[in-house]
Amino acid sequence: MSKEGQIAGRQLFFILFMMRANIGVAFLPIVTMGGAMQDAWAAGLVTVVGSALIALFIGGLGSRFPDQTVVEYGQALLGNVLGKTISLVYLWVFLFIAAVDVRVYGEVLVTGFLPSTPLIFVISLMVIASSYAAYKGVEVIARSADLILPIFTAMILTTILVAIPSVKWGRLQPTLARGIKPILKGSITPTSIALQAMTLSILFPRVNKPARAIRSAVWAMALASLFLVPSSIMTIGVLGPDLAGRSVFPFFSLARAIRLTEFLERLEALVVFPWGLGLFIAVSVYLYCGAKGLSQIFNLKDYRPLIPPMAIVWVAMSIQVSADMFELSRFFLPEVIGPFALALILVPNGILWLAYGIRRSTQKGKQS
Repeated sequence: MSKEGQIAGRQLFFILFMMRANIGVAFLPIVTMGGAMQDAWAAGLVTVVGSALIALFIGGLGSRFPDQTVVEYGQALLGNVLGKTISLVYLWVFLFIAAVDVRVYGEVLVTGFLPSTPLIFVISLMVIASSYAAYKGVEVIARSADLILPIFTAMILTTILVAIPSVKWGRLQPTLARGIKPILKGSITPTSIALQAMTLSILFPRVNKPARAIRSAVWAMALASLFLVPSSIMTIGVLGPDLAGRSVFPFFSLARAIRLTEFLERLEALVVFPWGLGLFIAVSVYLYCGAKGLSQIFNLKDYRPLIPPMAIVWVAMSIQVSADMFELSRFFLPEVIGPFALALILVPNGILWLAYGIRRSTQKGKQS
């Protein structure tokens, strides 16, 4: 048993599910990006397939080296220099995604609840909490996921269910009025966010039954993406396609628009609270994976001393990543994030798959 602890396939599923569903549901890019309008739910179905394929492509190679991280098998396949260089791409992805996630959530809290609080203070608190979990190790993060997932899922589902009486179903019509192209375009952004699956390259060796890890990962990414379908239906049905498409956080706007009785309204806490819990898990995983990978690149025995300086860098990065939320939202446009994510998924993973294929064919040639 590793001194860092092991996690079950179930816990890997929980972690990836919350990481994927968290930003997907809260930001709801299938409604705000791509112009799918009332057909956004159909774009969600396309996203389910795309996310599962990305998890399979990224995790498939790691499953062939169940006891090694991408830093280790990257060096075995490509040599020390090129292998470590490829690994740095993964670590940069962890830094960038975490910075974006924290910035988005911080903007929501400051704008909607804490207008007098400095953004850097809110972000720092979130990163400090996640740093503590990462310092304690992946097993602690996994146990936290066990506790948080039922709360996370229940509150998101509650938001969807209580919105049903307010839905005007006619707003979802006509179906496929503008053809399939807007649906495919609308699926690009949420599918691109599946870059989160790159954490598998560090987490695989910590799973106690590696043979089941890839199945857990694929199902987690697919089912979390499926959450986008009812979320988009409720959001468009309540707000209408035009208002939902113009909202920066349409699911948050949905919760604000819900009015169950004269005395029970503005239920945005049902969105913000689970979003914060899911973000805690996500940033903890990014910090752990970043520190673990960097420690292996520099041949350090322990990753933990790297967490405090990395946390400081991540806070600074989250502040500097954009001037405001509107500038950051432009990054999620399909024509921007699509090529960005495609390059980060295909290039490093493609090189590693190619090296693995060459190595396999060479070994078979020697045996014959």
